[in-house]
Amino acid sequence: PLGHMDVTVEGFGKMAAVLKGIAEEHCGGKILYYLEGGYNLQGLTAGVKRVLEVQSGIEIPEVPKKVEGSDERFSEYLSMLKSNFRTYWNSL
Repeated sequence: PLGHMDVTVEGFGKMAAVLKGIAEEHCGGKILYYLEGGYNLQGLTAGVKRVLEVQSGIEIPEVPKKVEGSDERFSEYLSMLKSNFRTYWNSL
């Protein structure tokens, strides 16, 4: 686990798979990952490698099924984000 947040390398892979699916559905697959930190180089290396594997399609982990109501909550959250960032990104 990194940063005492208990996120495993496989956890990073699953998060990347979820984000990849969202990006494919909502913005033609465009996605940006921002690398921050680097306090544990061994963990950082393994996590980045796993995310890149998922993004490149080498191995995509099974993602848990959606939680009931999550689509509506996500849509509301996405609308709020778009509204906040529209000033900076005209494409939103």
